[in-house]
Amino acid sequence: MQAENTRRRIARFGLFDLDLQARSLHKSGIRIKLQSQPFDILVSLIAKPGEVVTRDELQRNLWPADTFVDFEHGVNTAVKRLRDALGDSAENPRFIETVPRYGYRFIAPVEWPQENVPLPVENGQAKTKLEEQSTRPNVLHVGTASLLLALVALAVGLFGFRDVRKRLFARSSDPPIQSIVVLPFVNLTGNADEDYFADGMTEALTTELGKTNVVRVISRTSAMQYKQTRKPVPQIARELNVDAVVEGSVQRASDRVSVTAQLIYAPSDRHLWAQNYERDLRDTPALQREVAETIAYAVQANFAPKDGSGPAHLRQVDPEAYREYLRGRFFWEQRSEEALERSISHYDHALQIDPDFALAYAAESEAYIPLAVLGYRAPRETLAKAEEMANKALALDNTLPAAHNALATVLFNRYDWAGAEKEFKRAIELNPSYVTAHLWHGFFLEALGQQSANLAERKLGLELDPLNLAAGAGVGSAYFYLGQYDMAIAEQRKTLELGPDFSQALQCLGLVYEAKGMYADAIAMYGKAGALADVGHAYAASGKKAEARKILRELYQESEHRYVSPFELALIYVGLGENDQALDWLEKAEEHGVPLHHLNVDQRFNSLRASNRYQRLLRRIGFQS
Repeated sequence: MQAENTRRRIARFGLFDLDLQARSLHKSGIRIKLQSQPFDILVSLIAKPGEVVTRDELQRNLWPADTFVDFEHGVNTAVKRLRDALGDSAENPRFIETVPRYGYRFIAPVEWPQENVPLPVENGQAKTKLEEQSTRPNVLHVGTASLLLALVALAVGLFGFRDVRKRLFARSSDPPIQSIVVLPFVNLTGNADEDYFADGMTEALTTELGKTNVVRVISRTSAMQYKQTRKPVPQIARELNVDAVVEGSVQRASDRVSVTAQLIYAPSDRHLWAQNYERDLRDTPALQREVAETIAYAVQANFAPKDGSGPAHLRQVDPEAYREYLRGRFFWEQRSEEALERSISHYDHALQIDPDFALAYAAESEAYIPLAVLGYRAPRETLAKAEEMANKALALDNTLPAAHNALATVLFNRYDWAGAEKEFKRAIELNPSYVTAHLWHGFFLEALGQQSANLAERKLGLELDPLNLAAGAGVGSAYFYLGQYDMAIAEQRKTLELGPDFSQALQCLGLVYEAKGMYADAIAMYGKAGALADVGHAYAASGKKAEARKILRELYQESEHRYVSPFELALIYVGLGENDQALDWLEKAEEHGVPLHHLNVDQRFNSLRASNRYQRLLRRIGFQS
């Protein structure tokens, strides 16, 4: 019995599938909208890959002789729409090359997969070659890394990465890749001032890979600890508990950027893939996503967001605006008051150059949050600015995790508990490896008293970023609120081994010591953290009221030339047992928009709980009691 001709003609190139029978185009499984004429031009081009298709041929194929149109305008418009759908550009083509005054050429490899070819029917069912291959034993054995790399290069040239992952990586004798880290990219410009650009590539690839929603991606904070390290890849992988490592280098000349990236299976130090890219600096965001997509396929991840969200085309960014954005990210990572202010200055400059730069809005919104929460700026105005920046970012691109995370934190600080939870979940859904969202969400759960969930979220953040001081301190804080003081002390000491002066760990350790009645130790930790109000409360709670009042006077004096939160004054008054004064300052804090979300779980205010004023205050910020 002869086979029925039921095959579907599907062409594959890059990350795209072109179904000629269904007249549809898909990228990574997501359907791309493409009008009829651009579709027909694409079919004409891939039928002759590498060859020039003349404009006369396109005119004969697309516009019959009895059709009266402005052909030049028509074909130019159709090709532009086709390039937009493919994310291609005329200046730096990956798919469609213009041959001036003559026509167009399709320059990417085109594959007609074997599963298109029908084979004889067995037991009433057609069996494809691919199905036959899947029933055979796995016979791929690779002796050396160099041989495998050669096979990968050959396979990429023949089939493209989409099929390589099926034909090669899925058959590897190595276990599947479930976790990955992007090590700091090397700056090859010879100018140390350009390090920020290489660091920006590291961060961007980490973010894009995090969106795969499949593999666990170690955060940039931990990865940066290995900058300029001479440690071998297997050792780094063991320390970070990952299966694979991405290494790379960046070189920038004027407005061109050259990137080399490679994927390494860490336990055996085996190279799986390597590739060079060169683009206009304006196309850097698209380049970063392209590299991340390729790596994601190589580790058998599904890059496309599960809900199909995401911008269909990544817009070009002004090179100078992008440089300012990267400089802002560099300072944001440092988290000090001065560094946060400098990061905002760079984001502002980027937005002056490019007012539609969504990433810069999102990054600036996150930079305002710690300025407000840590008491560096008056919170009401600062949180309003964070909200403004987050909403502008989301209006331009609602798939940015940082913008959702910042908006969630603004709502949290305004006691919109349901709205905050929704935005936190959306940020994590968009990028499950986004450590900042996990840590801030844990802080939110801590305030609500959901301490087991808080611990789980903080532990996940630490797993994703094992060398992140804030993540380590967050785990210690979660143990504190669970009442597991010895575990809290152990975690904070681990954090302080990595960063002896990290104020968040020192301050939390002070809370633990104070809860255990170890006031001298608590005062020492608070003092080292620079937490003056906490020192004042510990003095008062330990009976040293003269010392507490001295600190109270210092804060009043400082308030004349810098912002001092009313909460800090309330904290010392409650330690002194002057509850009416403490309540006065808490109510002033509420009036000024000072975040009071932890008031219901902060043990230091337990003496106020019987007060009707205190209970009314708790109800106003969303707590029943």
